[in-house]
Amino acid sequence: MRHQYLMIDSRGNPVAHGTSDDGLEKSVWEIQVDSGDIKRVLSHEYVSLVSSSEKVPAMEGRIIRRDGNIISVESVRRLGEDVRRNLRMPVRFESYLYPVSGEWKGRLPILSNDLSCGGYLFFCARTLAEGDRADRRADHGSAPAAEHKSATAASLRGTDPTVCSGV
Repeated sequence: MRHQYLMIDSRGNPVAHGTSDDGLEKSVWEIQVDSGDIKRVLSHEYVSLVSSSEKVPAMEGRIIRRDGNIISVESVRRLGEDVRRNLRMPVRFESYLYPVSGEWKGRLPILSNDLSCGGYLFFCARTLAEGDRADRRADHGSAPAAEHKSATAASLRGTDPTVCSGV
């Protein structure tokens, strides 16, 4: 059976997609790097493999050799389900926040940074208070679209209060 994997580097960043006929019960997997930067994959000693199938557990392995676009990865350990849940994918889109609570009024432009099952990380030009609630809406002209995602500025990243996490 052919398995598809997202390869994640040792810093938690997605770097490539790969496929393999090897099951995870083997001690060494031969994985064909289908897309992504193989040099970036090879710049790390360890790689995490997250299958496209929820039935296949995420695994960590050590890269032991390369033959063209095929890498051999030695099984190190099985990773928990939180790897799939907390996987952050770089995604760039422009959108707007509309206040539900808090002191601010009007529409606030945002730029997304990444997306996960728990929400999205975005940048904005305004300082948001922890606990402020807002709706994110796709804007197609003067009226907000019916489709929207509720967001909470629940966590601020680093020392820059304009980098916010919406859930």
